[in-house]
Amino acid sequence: MRHFDIVRSFGIPIEGEKSLESIYAYAPVYRFSYGDRDWVLKRTAVRSDGEAIAAWTSYLVSQGIGSVAPVPDFGQNPRSFPSGKNGTEENWIIYPFIPGIPYTGNSTQIHCAGKLLGKIHAAGMTRDFNLKVSKTVVDVEEKEIEGNIDIIIPEIDKLSPGKRENAQNILTSYYQRYQKEALTKLLKIDLPLTNCSWDYKAANLIYQSDTSPILVDPDHL
Repeated sequence: MRHFDIVRSFGIPIEGEKSLESIYAYAPVYRFSYGDRDWVLKRTAVRSDGEAIAAWTSYLVSQGIGSVAPVPDFGQNPRSFPSGKNGTEENWIIYPFIPGIPYTGNSTQIHCAGKLLGKIHAAGMTRDFNLKVSKTVVDVEEKEIEGNIDIIIPEIDKLSPGKRENAQNILTSYYQRYQKEALTKLLKIDLPLTNCSWDYKAANLIYQSDTSPILVDPDHL
C-alpha cells in the first residue's frame, strides 16, 4: 500500500498524495503532524511480529526506560497490510515523534547510551514478549567484513588525510583477532538470553539531553 493510504487507515485525515516524505534514507519512516503534536509512521517487525514489539516497548516505557512505544490514539497500533509480495504482509506502527539532539559521540553520551542498553537488557530478562529467539552468535562472513573495511577507509581518508595507513592497520588487526580468537570462542558457548534490539546504534538514539537517550527505532528483534 502507499504510505498515505496507510496513514488514512489509522483514521488520520491527510490531503493529497505527496504530502509525506521519508525522513530516513534507508527505510520508509514518515513524520506527520496530527492534533497538537508530531508522529512517526514506520514499517516495523523484521524478525518478530508487530504485536510482540509493541508489547515489549510498552513495557520498557512503563518501567521508565527510554524507548518509544506505540500509542493507543489510533486504534489498533501496529497494523498489518498486504505488501504485494507473494501474499505476505507488512507491519506498520505509529510512534510519537521524539525531538532532541542526535548522538555526537561525547563521553557523557557514550556512557549514558551504555547505561540505557544495560537497562533494556536487564528488563528483558523478566518477561517473555514472544519476540523471536536467536540462541547463536551470528557469524559475519569474511567477505562482508572486508567489504565494510574497503568502504570505511576512503571515508577516513577524506576526514583525516594522512591517517589512512594507520586506520587500515587497526581495522585489519581487529578483524583478524575477531576471526581467529573471538569468533571461535563465541560459537562454542551458550549466552544468556534477553529481549533486546538487534539494531541498537547511534543513529537510533535521540538525546533529550546528553544524559537522557531514547531508543527511537526498536526494530530487528
